[in-house]
Amino acid sequence: MSDVPAVKAALKSQAVETPSWAYGNSGTRFKVFAQPGVPRSPQEKLDDAAQVHAVTGVAPTVALHIPWDRVEDYGALAKYAEERGLKLGAINSNVFQDDDYKLGSVTHPDPAVRRKALGHLLECVDIMDATGSRDLKLWFSDGTNYPGQDDIAARQDRLAEALSAVYDRLGEDQRMLLEYKFFEPAFYTTDVPDWGTAYAHCLKLGPKAQVCVDTGHHAPGTNIEFIVALLLREKKLGAFDFNSRFYADDDLMVGAADPFQLFRIMYEVVRGGGLTSGVAFMLDQCHNIEPKIPAIIRSVMNVQEATAKALLVDRDALATAQREGDVLGANAVLMDAYNTDVRPLLAEVREELGIDPDPMGAYRASGWAERIVAERVGESRRGGVPSPHPAPPETGASPRPPSGAPPRTRTGLRPGPRGGAPCSRWGAAPTPGPPWPRGPAPTSGGSAPEPLGRSPQTPRGSAPRPPALPRTPRSPAPKPLAPAQNPGAPPHNPRPCTGGPGGPPPNYSALPQNPGAPPHNPRPCTGGPGAPPPTHSGSAQTHGASAPDPAPDIPGEPPTRWGAAH
Repeated sequence: MSDVPAVKAALKSQAVETPSWAYGNSGTRFKVFAQPGVPRSPQEKLDDAAQVHAVTGVAPTVALHIPWDRVEDYGALAKYAEERGLKLGAINSNVFQDDDYKLGSVTHPDPAVRRKALGHLLECVDIMDATGSRDLKLWFSDGTNYPGQDDIAARQDRLAEALSAVYDRLGEDQRMLLEYKFFEPAFYTTDVPDWGTAYAHCLKLGPKAQVCVDTGHHAPGTNIEFIVALLLREKKLGAFDFNSRFYADDDLMVGAADPFQLFRIMYEVVRGGGLTSGVAFMLDQCHNIEPKIPAIIRSVMNVQEATAKALLVDRDALATAQREGDVLGANAVLMDAYNTDVRPLLAEVREELGIDPDPMGAYRASGWAERIVAERVGESRRGGVPSPHPAPPETGASPRPPSGAPPRTRTGLRPGPRGGAPCSRWGAAPTPGPPWPRGPAPTSGGSAPEPLGRSPQTPRGSAPRPPALPRTPRSPAPKPLAPAQNPGAPPHNPRPCTGGPGGPPPNYSALPQNPGAPPHNPRPCTGGPGAPPPTHSGSAQTHGASAPDPAPDIPGEPPTRWGAAH
């Protein structure tokens, strides 16, 4: 599409749904880093979402997650959203955080657990009735970790039974979005691992069941745009969960890792009519270390930029190159659109919508970030769900030693935060003993303090000593046994053989030379340190007594006849 007014109209009509959980504290299984000013209730999440919509103009709906966003009156919550120019979007179920779901939820082998999970899904449909939401998003962590753990086909039967019950409960204007993920938390089999499994179940259920494509739920190298094109062709693409990934389900900002992939996906959406067919564009991200609201604003802008580039593809030129088999020409058409700087175009679109052309600058100038930090005190783990591990109270600075006491020394430790105890490399430093001796501190020129454990009022040596224990006389050390002598052998010389390791070098000049003798062999004598072992030919040893043959090797152990194993 090269018609600029048509491109602008398409960009103005696009809507990106933001997730409520992205505004609250989040993290990994290692750590949740709390940020100041995060929402403490679903209402405050909507307040933040209203700021995103105000500066972008294209984020009018907010997805809820049950039970994270549970309230007493969902109708009142919907009215609260409308007062801020918003609507409540998809209702996301949660059948993965209960202990009963360790072996699965709707596919669990226990019928009681399956009934419990199904009851929650039907409750979410009731919430949709109260909020006016169109979409019920289902993601199941169900799966197995080991071969033989459960019957793979039977689990698919249980899944189909639960999906059918939920489908029958949907209203005329409601639909089910089935999301897939190829692994995690299950590692051997996942019950909805790919788009094919989700598509097969949705196809059997009917037109109100469609597939949700989470861009971070695929194996590395998966061609996501092919999946998008096929599902659009089959009219089974219901929604996107946009995020970005480097390794697995990273849930980073959409377009951060591979903006070219996002462009390719959006081109297939444009080509397949996805901008006008009811496909929901939702974010599913967790901003663990970056500021929440600016990260969501940036994510919405990334989706807008990819969409604008996809709309600028010259589809007539592309079709001509494809018909003629012009491989490089066809690729160049796509690359020209991708390399186009669409930021000026989007700035014009925002001005025509009556908002600031720079969303990030508008948010910074609004003062909202400073306001929520000042007003929201006692933030919770997920912005509404209290943390089960509250932070310990501040203990203050370390106590000061008495006047005149020797200074405390902590060798190898760095100072701790806020004047507290220093931190060691692997965590908090071990608590040391008292930094000064017990009793009164010594004055200038006084004697050294007494060691710990002795009262400073007790003079040295005045305490009674315990009676001495009787000493047991030691037995005289046994004399070393003299080796048996061979009457016909010369006296034993314990010195290493001449020339062996540790011995003096041989003096060849002192030896009488025999012109007819063979050349001298300087190899160390047999049996010396570092030399080969002696050969036991059965004759008596000439160096001392006859040595017995070494013990035979022990079965099951490496042979050690000469020290090292063979």
